[in-house]
Amino acid sequence: MSVEILKKDFDLDARFVPQIIRSLGKAKAGPPAGSSRREPWLVFHRCNKGVFAVLLTISLILALAFASPTNAAPAFSEGVFYIDGTPYFLWSADYPYYRDNRADWSGQLDRIKAMNVKIVTFYIPWRHHVVGDPVYGTGFYDFTGQTQDNRDVKYFIDLIRQKGLYAIVKPGPFVHAELDYGGLPQYVSDAIKSGKIEAEKDSSDLATTWLQPLGIKLPAALDPYYLTYVQDWLIHVNDFIVANNYQYPNGPIVAIQLLNEGIYSNARERITGFRSYDWSLSSRDEFRNFIQNRYGTLDNYNAFHGTSYTSWNQIEPVRTWANPTSKQQALAYLDWAEYSADFYRRVFLKYKSYMPGITVPYVINPNAVYGYYDYLSDLSGVEHWLSRINPELMGGAGAVHGYTNWVGTPAYENTPYARYVFTATRYRGPNLEDNWAYSKNDPLNNNERYKFTTPSYFASMLFTAFGATGINVYTAVSTDNWTSELDSANTPPHPPDAPIAPDGTYRNKYWTAQQLGLFFADEGKYLVRAEFRQSKIAWGIYPPYAWADAWNTDPAKWRNAGFYDVPRSGYYGVDGFQYMLKKKDTEFTQVNIKDTPLSELQKYKIIFLAAYDWMDRSTQDKLVNYVYNGGVLVLTDLVPYLDENMQPYTKLKDTIFYCPDVTKDLSATFTSEVRYNNGEFIGAALWRTRSITLTGNAILLATLNDWGWIHNVAYRVPYGTGQGIFLGFHPWVNPYNNDGNMLTKNTGLVEYLAGKYAGAKRLAWDDLESPEVDVQEFINTENNIIYVFVLTKETAAKTYKIWYTDLTGTAQSFDLTITARSAAVVGIENGAIRSTMIRAINDVDSLYTTPKLVSGSSLVEALTPSDIMLSRRSANKYIMSVTNVMSADKSTVVHLPLPTATGVVRVNSDGSSVSVPFTVVGSNIEFTAYDTQSGVAHYEINL
Repeated sequence: MSVEILKKDFDLDARFVPQIIRSLGKAKAGPPAGSSRREPWLVFHRCNKGVFAVLLTISLILALAFASPTNAAPAFSEGVFYIDGTPYFLWSADYPYYRDNRADWSGQLDRIKAMNVKIVTFYIPWRHHVVGDPVYGTGFYDFTGQTQDNRDVKYFIDLIRQKGLYAIVKPGPFVHAELDYGGLPQYVSDAIKSGKIEAEKDSSDLATTWLQPLGIKLPAALDPYYLTYVQDWLIHVNDFIVANNYQYPNGPIVAIQLLNEGIYSNARERITGFRSYDWSLSSRDEFRNFIQNRYGTLDNYNAFHGTSYTSWNQIEPVRTWANPTSKQQALAYLDWAEYSADFYRRVFLKYKSYMPGITVPYVINPNAVYGYYDYLSDLSGVEHWLSRINPELMGGAGAVHGYTNWVGTPAYENTPYARYVFTATRYRGPNLEDNWAYSKNDPLNNNERYKFTTPSYFASMLFTAFGATGINVYTAVSTDNWTSELDSANTPPHPPDAPIAPDGTYRNKYWTAQQLGLFFADEGKYLVRAEFRQSKIAWGIYPPYAWADAWNTDPAKWRNAGFYDVPRSGYYGVDGFQYMLKKKDTEFTQVNIKDTPLSELQKYKIIFLAAYDWMDRSTQDKLVNYVYNGGVLVLTDLVPYLDENMQPYTKLKDTIFYCPDVTKDLSATFTSEVRYNNGEFIGAALWRTRSITLTGNAILLATLNDWGWIHNVAYRVPYGTGQGIFLGFHPWVNPYNNDGNMLTKNTGLVEYLAGKYAGAKRLAWDDLESPEVDVQEFINTENNIIYVFVLTKETAAKTYKIWYTDLTGTAQSFDLTITARSAAVVGIENGAIRSTMIRAINDVDSLYTTPKLVSGSSLVEALTPSDIMLSRRSANKYIMSVTNVMSADKSTVVHLPLPTATGVVRVNSDGSSVSVPFTVVGSNIEFTAYDTQSGVAHYEINL
């Protein structure tokens, strides 16, 4: 190895190079003598382990020597990204450098930076950087462009550092990214074909495959032989990052994304049936380890399952529903479903262990929920998603939860809208892939509208309105230079409609993304620190119920096993609950009652939970304490009487929900009327109910009229400083089916119970209470700032009166004019307009209006159809921009609520600036502003 290679590969001081060269060893092309070829081991390219230890030691010494003591490592807290203790809205953009010319990288990064992006994300595709087989052959990794110039990822990261940007790197191993084999190298497939690597297996023992090229088999993620390859790849990425001091604060890397959308972009796939995984030998071994940890001893396992195994190795995971006839038999199905989430954790931890030098946070990006709401081909899809994706579990492994989209066009479709909301509210974190570039039509996503700006803008605002702590523009750049070996299916440009074209010209999306970035740069740190669950109303997720429903949705099948009913968690559960809240503009959120600590549960005033026969002991105890400490728990259907092992445990029943009840069948077609508190609220029930006998301190809440027979069907019990409420029937139905028009008849039930018994209420709404309009309120009590998001799917431009709740609890309002299928956010500080982002241009439908925000005598408006943004940068400075101005000279008169302004300055894209004349008109100022597309970066208004 030459001095030049060492300096180029590792960016080392020349003083250290002679010492390293003297220690150089020869690369090994196979496993060490005497080792198993299926045993993971490390192979280092160009030098032996001792040399790499020297390299790592040197790099760590240098890092310590040059690190500023005032700098802190990047971190996430409650889903919010921090650098040096300062919160940031994670506004980022993806740039697939591996599809572009090396000579284009610098200019495109400059354009991304000008889009007000500080963080660049990018995959480091294994397939792109490996030349031959470096483990069992004579191959090596090229990170410096020795064999192909756009493999020089070192130069790419150096550019990011030079330009003052940050980076989130994504080394896979599987990355998708529309690459052949998802970025895995061909020799992995060859090893599967030769039998050295076992393929991932579905429940039918068929190999799971990838679509590009069609039918190529995917490796079992924990196969020992495959792990030798994964380990070698990730340790080389690790060493490359560490040796070059690329981690913050010395370098630009602030996070690592490990894996992609699950393991093989399959985080939301089924736990049984088509595209289920993984029944390979290695996974089944992990499953046995899992159940051994779960049950402790084989005697325990046998006792709970009604089996007589003499060895853990005799136990095979279930594959398909075989009509269990007892609760003991059903437990085996819950075991596999629980393992499905733990499998993701185990793979993550194994791969993470191959990167010991990484000190920045790890993020993950599971897919958004897909089979949800009215998607009839996979009615229990949400249950599979809830079974596989457990952010609390992954957080315990050191993985920060994020997510992607790819579920349709929410500005135009109800089901994708609901999917976005469900995904964002499941657990707070950043959206790590939002579609700003892919317009290829496909049956899953209806992406063709994404050639325009409106769908991308709306989707990003929708995610943010429901708690997203960041948005990733995926991708920022269209590219046109890659080999067919990397991607044999797609043609340039790819993706086709990114904000920046391959030649560096700006598409229309660029200006809106730039404007959003400007807003988040100033307002983001306050927005992410604002509480987005102000209504304090939550749906309680209990994952084991999702595990059950994922296996079989037929109530008769579960009754055959001795259960009361099929557990309803997502389908015929949260889907109906979410729909009912949306109709009333009530904020919707979710909480995992099993894995969330009591201190977090207590943040919610009221939790609704569809409950069934069993609930683990720890969760029952936690819910009792939640109520005692002041929470209101609403149980529907049944009070649990068994624990997680199907053994008797009745803490909830004995302590709070103690009234005896019996089953009464109801009509499955015609609803029965349910009267709450003598008719204060009237709802409905179907199918069956519990007929209740009141005892103790229980207070009657509701009666049901079953064709003249009156039954007590709901009661409440004060306990501690809270209370438990039991509804002996199931009020939630799927929005698509809406059995018996139940959703309409029960709309308002949540608000009635929450308001009357928990003091919880909606905070923001539109005056017309249109089902096509969503209003969400965030409150930052630290800085006395309120943010109100307004999303409309109305088909024409309108002016809405928007009501919100101020910091004193008083209802206030403002008027907002916005175009069709658009969104806006309004920041309010001390009762005055602080900031706003209003998109008044709908480029899909060619519908335009003049943006206008009116609060008392204060105005933010443009007199020409356009998009307008106002943010507060400091106590004495505001920032404003307009784009997509519909006038010949790209100018418009604007009004801003800043009557104490002392000056207005136009800051141009080239860095120059010029003073702008303005006049004070009442409580506002007026001046002429020019479109950002005419060379203007923004306007500064000084006070």
